[in-house]
Amino acid sequence: MNTRRLLIACALVTAPALRADEPDLVTRTAEHQQGASKLSGEQDELAADVQQLTLEQTVPKVIELLKECEDLMGEASERLAGHDTGGETLGTRSSAPVMAPEAGRASVTLDPCRRR
Repeated sequence: MNTRRLLIACALVTAPALRADEPDLVTRTAEHQQGASKLSGEQDELAADVQQLTLEQTVPKVIELLKECEDLMGEASERLAGHDTGGETLGTRSSAPVMAPEAGRASVTLDPCRRR
């Protein structure tokens, strides 16, 4: 019984010292939320750029793709603003850059002024 108490006492005394260099949960959570908020702002700026591109287009398929891209970016931005950085948020945020080049290819292919 005394050995057990000694082991528990040693564990209680040394555990905080072993983790002294790690940020505590509150600090890590605050850093995570700050990072998510920063990404949300950047995502908003990119969505505004896509919205401007959409307004400049004349080809319906390109407009459709860019609006889809903008919607995805808006969804990602809202999730990030709520500090949600889970798999769905990352998937949504990753889908938009994949769609933008598709819209660019459609613009070149479908716009009669750009055809070669």
